[in-house]
Amino acid sequence: PTTNPKAEILMSQIKELKESLKELEVGEKDVSNRAQNNILIPTAKIPDLTLKNMRLIREAKVQETLYELLTQQYEVAKITEAKDSPTVQILDTAKTPEKKAKSKRLMTVVLSVFMALLFSVFLVFSMEYMNRLKGYEAHLKKDAIP
Repeated sequence: PTTNPKAEILMSQIKELKESLKELEVGEKDVSNRAQNNILIPTAKIPDLTLKNMRLIREAKVQETLYELLTQQYEVAKITEAKDSPTVQILDTAKTPEKKAKSKRLMTVVLSVFMALLFSVFLVFSMEYMNRLKGYEAHLKKDAIP
C-alpha cells in the first residue's frame, strides 16, 4: 500500500468506477442506493428491453390499425342500414273491398245542372235590376228641372 495521498485518491476513484461499471453491466447494487438510481438500465438488459419495446410498439400499431378498420366498417354499416331502411312504414296490410266503389255520375250531373240553372237565374235577375236602375236614373234626369 502506497502512502501517497494522490495515489490513494486515484485508487478509490478507480474502485468506484469499477463498481459503477459492474452496476451498469449487471444491474445490481446495494439495496439502499437502488431507489436513487432506479432510472439507470443495466447494459446487459438493453437488448431484451429493446426487443420487448419493439414488440409492444408493433402490437400498438396493429391495435391502432384494427381500430381504424373497425371504425370504418362501422360507419359503412350505419350508412347501408340508413339506405336500406324503408321511408314509408306500412301500418296495415291492404284488404280487398267488400263492395265496388264507384262515383255517382248521375247525381253529379243533376247537381251540376241545378247549380248552373240557379246561377243563371241569379245572373238574369241581377242584370235586370241593373237595367232598371239605369232606366230609373235616366228617368230622374229627364224629369229634373235644369
